[in-house]
Formats: sequence, C-alpha cells, structure tokens
Amino acid sequence: MASTRSEMSVGRKVLAGAAMIGAAGAIVPHAFHRYYPTEWLLVAFAGVLAIAGVGITRTSLVAQVLSRGAAWVMLAPAALATAASVMNRGSLDLNAAGFTAALSAALLLARPMLHTRRARDEFAPKMFRRWFLGGSTASAAAGILASGVALGTASIGSYAVGASFGALALSLFASAVAVVRMRAWGVLLGAVTSVSLIVSGLFLGRTEATALALLAAPALLMHTLPVLIARWRTQGAAARVRVADEGALSSACAPAHLRVALDDVDEIDEPAADAPRARAAISS
Repeated sequence: MASTRSEMSVGRKVLAGAAMIGAAGAIVPHAFHRYYPTEWLLVAFAGVLAIAGVGITRTSLVAQVLSRGAAWVMLAPAALATAASVMNRGSLDLNAAGFTAALSAALLLARPMLHTRRARDEFAPKMFRRWFLGGSTASAAAGILASGVALGTASIGSYAVGASFGALALSLFASAVAVVRMRAWGVLLGAVTSVSLIVSGLFLGRTEATALALLAAPALLMHTLPVLIARWRTQGAAARVRVADEGALSSACAPAHLRVALDDVDEIDEPAADAPRARAAISS
C-alpha cells in the first residue's frame, strides 16, 4: 500500500512537470516570425515556465510557490483569451484552450505538494495558512510580471524604468520567499512595497495606477490583512478572559489548617505492640 501511494505521488509530480514543460514548448513557436523580429521576451517567459515545470516536482515549499506563480502568470491570460474567443466569436480557440487545460492540470496535480507533512512542518502558521500561501504565490507571479516589464523597458532604452521594476521584482520575490520561510520581515517588506506602489500610482495615469494597485494587492490583502485579523482576534480573546475577584482568589488560595502536636504528650498511650517512636517536633 505504501509503495502504491509513493508511485502515485511520483506519477502526479511527473505529470504536473510534463504539462508545464509542454505548455512552455507550445509558447516558443509563437515567438519566431518570418517577417518580424523575434520576441525574445516571450522566449524568456517560456524558459521561466519550463524551469517552473521542474520546480513544481520538488518537495521544497519555496520551489512550489515560485513555480505556481510562474504558472499563474501564463494561465490567467490564456484563460481570458479562451473565454473571449467563446463570447466574442462563438467558437473555441483551441490553442488557448489547450494551453489553459495543460497549466490547470499541472496546478491541480501539484496541489497536494503544498499540504504534505514536510510542507506543513516547513510552514506552520497558527492560522490563515492557505491565505499566506496564496499571497506568496501571487507575490511571486507579480514579481515575474515586474521582471518582464523591467526587461521590456530596458530593451528599448528606458534603463531607469527598467531598474525601478527590477528592484520591485526583487522586493516581491524576497517578500514571497520570506513569508514561506516564516520570517516576519517578509510581511513588513510586502506591506511597505505595496504602500509605495499605491502612493506612486497617485502621480500616474489611471492605467498605470491600476496596474500598480494590482501588483500591490497580494501583499496587502493576503499577507498584511491576515496578520492584522490574527492580532485582533488574539487581543479580543485576551479581553474575554474572566479573572476571579479578590475574595474568590483568597478563598481558593487559603492556607491549609494543620494540626501540630506538642512535645510533652507523654500521656498519650501507644499500642503495646508498637515499637517506641522518637518524638519529632514540627515547626511552621
């Protein structure tokens, strides 16, 4: 029975990795055109997805979170394209649908890896475990998107913008990994990064502000908010503790009444069968 379960676990991991690597391979042909320049950024995303296909077979929770983030970066637009093809044209886009099905299958097959005994030992918060894992996955996805923007803007000569998004990507990755490793500073870093993005969006246009708000949402809603809720619950539980009044406490802690015999009790007759006993004085 144990060997069967082990084989099933290995089979799930292999299928999940193969599905992601196959999806990465399906991206590459779309990056090369006969009359247009090669889309190297698309090739880079395909490479990241292929590496994630290897990472999703690992037992490390950090590898699982980063790999799932890469899968979601590619799955979300594919799912939207599939839905749009059905609603707008009334026909199914087979390429987008196949891509969506492959990545969805990979995520579902690998999901038990997040809840193994090793994964629970590695990451065991008192509450909101799923929320924290989802937040780290979303932060990793946001970091991959920020990396893509950094590469794209740097390739057209906007080095300052590229450097800014590169720093943002590093911050998002660091926050996601730190939270999974149970580091409190990861939540703080994510909160500071998210607030900075929202403040920066106030000075930009509506489209840019919306994009920055989406990048800031995972850390705020799935890392910072659960921590605040947990602290509020803890303080509420402490306030509801019933403390006994002084009278009840004094009665509960009243000293026991002890009977102490005096030394000069020679008149007490002892049974003849008993051996003579040495008198002991008890002092309190």
